[in-house]
Amino acid sequence: MSKLSKVAVALIAASGIASHASMAETYIGGKIGLGWLDSACATSANCEDDAIGAGIYTGFNFNEQVGLELSSDYLGNYETNFSKSGVNYKFDEPIIAISLAPKFSIPLENNFSLLFKPGLAYIAHAGETDVVPTLAFGAEKRLSDNFSFRVEYQYFNDFDDKIVQDMNANFLSVGLSYYFGAAAPVAAAAAVTQAPAEPVVEPAPVVEAPKPVIVTKAQKGSYTQELFATNSAELSVAGEQTLEPLLTILLAHPESNIEIVGHTDSTGSEKYNQMISEKRANAVATYFEENGVATDRISASGEGESNPIASNATAEGRSQNRRVETNIPSFEYKEEVMK
Repeated sequence: MSKLSKVAVALIAASGIASHASMAETYIGGKIGLGWLDSACATSANCEDDAIGAGIYTGFNFNEQVGLELSSDYLGNYETNFSKSGVNYKFDEPIIAISLAPKFSIPLENNFSLLFKPGLAYIAHAGETDVVPTLAFGAEKRLSDNFSFRVEYQYFNDFDDKIVQDMNANFLSVGLSYYFGAAAPVAAAAAVTQAPAEPVVEPAPVVEAPKPVIVTKAQKGSYTQELFATNSAELSVAGEQTLEPLLTILLAHPESNIEIVGHTDSTGSEKYNQMISEKRANAVATYFEENGVATDRISASGEGESNPIASNATAEGRSQNRRVETNIPSFEYKEEVMK
């Protein structure tokens, strides 16, 4: 096994062990872009110091701010020429880089984040190998629980210095990441919990004919973000269908009221999360108002990211935290029953 292969196997094994131990959010991805070299051409004739490159990467996130990433990149095939001590050198070889680095992220609004990766890279080029410092930075947009898009610039410092001093490599790329274990979107809206209380019938005199009795009724529900269109506070058609049982109760019992509270996960700023939670609660309230429920019977508010029911460190937990809760407080009504 070559030295390059041994290093690659060792780095991949280390990444796998750490991922299992941390039980963190794991991802893989691919990227494509443009690479170029610094100080690669002694003369401009027959020298190409830029090329198309590509790469694959895998990593895991301890939390939203800190992760670890392993990357294997083909930086391109270059025609380079050097002159050292009166001797001319010419290479027509690809450059391969394997890098391992911590990944630091700064979450922003609308599922954007900035990323920064300082680390080390193993470089193979023209029969020479070296371990050099590498630095990458860029931006990432989370498209869904499973996918994200990134733009990244990576710098490899001073490799192949046996032939030429200060030969640096650069790689500007776009990539797509897939996250394992994320909650898959559900086509139709579904209630996470919807456990109506059983009617409690109060004692009444035993008679042979039907008599009106007082019945107490209440209902609570918690609905995931699939009530809404993707990345929107607009109620979806499937979401309206999910809310129909609550609408039926409210229309049948004008003495009842409903409380609606929106919640989010911790992705994005606290101010943005508060705003989107209020918008989603108001969207549910508007649905009831437009279908005949008086405004003074409806209470709508948002609590943003302040009241999670699961951990925001995983995609599954964040999916549970993005929810709308409803509560029809206990009320009494008369019902004809046979005793």
